[in-house]
Amino acid sequence: MVADHGQLNALAKLINDRHTVRKFLPEPIPREVLEKALSIAQRTASNNNLQPWRAVILTGEKLESLNKAMLSAWDKGWPDIPETPADYMHHKENFGAELYGKLLGIGRDDHEKRKTTLAENFRFYGAPAAIIVYMDNRLSKYDLISAGLWMQNLTLALRAQGVEACYQASVAGYAKILQSELDLPESVDFLSAIAIGYEDVSYAGNTLRMTRDHWARNVQIR
Repeated sequence: MVADHGQLNALAKLINDRHTVRKFLPEPIPREVLEKALSIAQRTASNNNLQPWRAVILTGEKLESLNKAMLSAWDKGWPDIPETPADYMHHKENFGAELYGKLLGIGRDDHEKRKTTLAENFRFYGAPAAIIVYMDNRLSKYDLISAGLWMQNLTLALRAQGVEACYQASVAGYAKILQSELDLPESVDFLSAIAIGYEDVSYAGNTLRMTRDHWARNVQIR
């Protein structure tokens, strides 16, 4: 098969230019843009073609209701999410130093300002839409992989249409609130939220571009 360098370059640009957006414009996303991206992402590969990903997209009053419930929970305590293992903490610390220290000018010991800034996570950074991704809890880690592939494909398909995203694992840490707000049973596992919308390019935090290790630190070719 002859390589199509045009397609490869387009894909590389789409991935390389991707970045997490933490402040959005209030402009709504046209329904046809969402449906086109969802149609593309539905072609994601999955174990035994189980297509395990499930999601609810919230906008308007439904999103505002979830915002309020999330902020109330945040005021009472941190979400139930796993601790970061010690040998991965340097990545997390580097991220915090770049975003909060350099770009936002928030001191390491300014806990009040950090908490206020973190609260924006539960306002979905002002995004006009949020996707809550979940999965049947009877399924396995192999199906979780498929759901992750779907999330990547969906956000790339949105990005190709000018819509940016922010993955938000912390939102999944308030499972009871999500079950209540979305009217879902306890038999689901919440995987992540994704804030989506058009980037506010005036916000300093949106200029953050974290570096990556060389791939050879993570992958061996034998």
